[in-house]
Amino acid sequence: MSLHPPLYRTPTSVAETLTQHTASIASHTASIASIVQGDPVLAVATASGDTTMDFEMTGGYEEYHIHVYDAIPSTDSVVARLRTSSDGGVTFDSGATDYTWDKNGSLDADDTGIAISGSVGSGANEGLSTLIKIFRPSETNYTLITAAGHFVNISGYITQSTTDGKRKQNAAVTHIQLLFSSGNVATGLFVLKGIRTTLL
Repeated sequence: MSLHPPLYRTPTSVAETLTQHTASIASHTASIASIVQGDPVLAVATASGDTTMDFEMTGGYEEYHIHVYDAIPSTDSVVARLRTSSDGGVTFDSGATDYTWDKNGSLDADDTGIAISGSVGSGANEGLSTLIKIFRPSETNYTLITAAGHFVNISGYITQSTTDGKRKQNAAVTHIQLLFSSGNVATGLFVLKGIRTTLL
């Protein structure tokens, strides 16, 4: 019969006891610091007439969030869209049947991107603010994406917008691209975060 040693051995001296407690405290302090610091910010970008806003998802996280604040298009009444890349950001998938999405109960089974808003206005105090979530992009399956926020249209009315979508390809996604259906991203703040899936 083979006996396995216990997982915890009783200290044989006061010094050994202190050593064990010191190591335990250090480990827990590091874990607590990690929790207090929150989810790491991986990238911050400010738009200034950009055609697209591209983000690399680094760090191997299970989930990524992109916070979009006051993104205003250069062209009036355009839709914000999302595309993915599986080749390191060299190209972004934009085929006619690459994506499927449901926005506020309206389904599009085949599209060149995922719509994350309705028609956004380009005037002062208009634009789009939303939170985009990308789930397990490193897995070689259909990458699922959600977006929830609001936009202001050309009439100045604020509208809630919620989208669920996916990239219809069994491939790991490395980059995310945001753009409007026409024109550029005139202004806006974009923050990419990696989301921790464990506390310790």
